[in-house]
Amino acid sequence: MENVADLILKQEDIVKKAELVYYLQKKTGIFFDKSVILKAEIAKLFIEKAEIKDVNKNMVLTASLLYACKKINGAQTMQKIHEYAKESVIFLEQLGFNEKFCNICQMHNRYLNIEPRNMEGDILELSEQLGGMILDRIDRQGYQIPEAIQIIKKNLKEKKNSCLDLFENFVLSTENLSRENETRPLNEKDKGLIGSSEYGLRRINKFDNNDIRGTLLYIQEWEIRNGLRKEEVPEEITKMDEMIEKLKKEK
Repeated sequence: MENVADLILKQEDIVKKAELVYYLQKKTGIFFDKSVILKAEIAKLFIEKAEIKDVNKNMVLTASLLYACKKINGAQTMQKIHEYAKESVIFLEQLGFNEKFCNICQMHNRYLNIEPRNMEGDILELSEQLGGMILDRIDRQGYQIPEAIQIIKKNLKEKKNSCLDLFENFVLSTENLSRENETRPLNEKDKGLIGSSEYGLRRINKFDNNDIRGTLLYIQEWEIRNGLRKEEVPEEITKMDEMIEKLKKEK
């Protein structure tokens, strides 16, 4: 019998998948804001642009949208972080997600020391860190991308992440940076995929945290502008056109 997990996993389009999670939030009150969508989009771009083959892309993107489903807004103690991670797993299992998926979700940080790690979990960890750093918060502005990369490398200095070097190369190349000038802050003229505060994914900073519809629409339009998605006519419009044409022929 099909369950909630099956419905979400079956939908591979990132925007449509996020729409399902948004509906789930409305029904169950899970944590879901613009930061979650941004991190999932970064993971998607990384897998596609770096042409990573040996990874379950659908699993990564689904985990990117749901790993923090029991997180609460505001500052959190280490105990609270551990609690929401465990509570998220319990909730995800109730929805029908298997142990492998839940383990990937818990790999977004190292607090629970899930071993052995896999590439899906490593990608989730990197997109979660970068997405969290480049967004503005109440207590600070988002980090410039070169600085964010340096912090990620520092955070993972004594840890093994199989995708770290590849991720760094992906970010620097898409932002037209290099290791020689990676300390250069991005300005308003930079138009990389992640971009400055006026371009790319960082423009999501201007959206309200809970403006899910606006964020999803922006992601969709941004992908179309960058050739990452084809502009599609809604299925309902296509069906209506077919019906109208049929009526004309019948006349």
